[in-house]
Amino acid sequence: MVIVDGAGERYANEALPYQAFTDRMYAADRPEATTVPSWLVLDARSRARYVFAGLLPGQPFPRRWLESGFLKKAATVEGLARQISAPALAATVRRCNGFAERGVDEDFGRGESVHDRYYGDPTLPHPNLAPIDKGPFYAVPVHPGDIGTTGGLVTDGDGRVLREDSTPIRGLYAAGNCSAAVMGETYPGPGATIGPAMAFAWAAVNAIAGERGAAAGGP
Repeated sequence: MVIVDGAGERYANEALPYQAFTDRMYAADRPEATTVPSWLVLDARSRARYVFAGLLPGQPFPRRWLESGFLKKAATVEGLARQISAPALAATVRRCNGFAERGVDEDFGRGESVHDRYYGDPTLPHPNLAPIDKGPFYAVPVHPGDIGTTGGLVTDGDGRVLREDSTPIRGLYAAGNCSAAVMGETYPGPGATIGPAMAFAWAAVNAIAGERGAAAGGP
């Protein structure tokens, strides 16, 4: 698969965490080649091999996707490029196929990080790079979406909400998406908020229990 702008050119590493990729979408957007939305392009081999948009490997695309124009389909990459008005798409796919053959993404380093490879296909010679060369070829629009703010109330190690001067607000605790993310403005992948939410909730409950025990004269 490859993600391209309105002209048919790549602008980011497609294996980035989706929040980081969305940041790249907005940063790269320009009137002559919009990235909001972008186009995700894939071939028949990818459709047969991987889950896509809730469809099992090999499961046909719903007919209504084609009839509505949401999904574009063509026998060749050039034909697909004409459908989505992306003149550079064929050249982009040829270049990416060369990267797949050599095992190196010379433009954006796709597959160079441990994160990329973790979410790749370990059965391939390169887990993040494979040729796009088996028709028919497909394209679907990719729009930015909301999943979380990675912001919220700043807390200490016990989950106590802090004022701007870093002093705790007595009796107020926070954990999960209503609190500032422990990873700052990044989001490595699905479930990354769950572990911190559990950890800080556990810390907060223990802190509350300690406060109540002390107030009652306990240890």
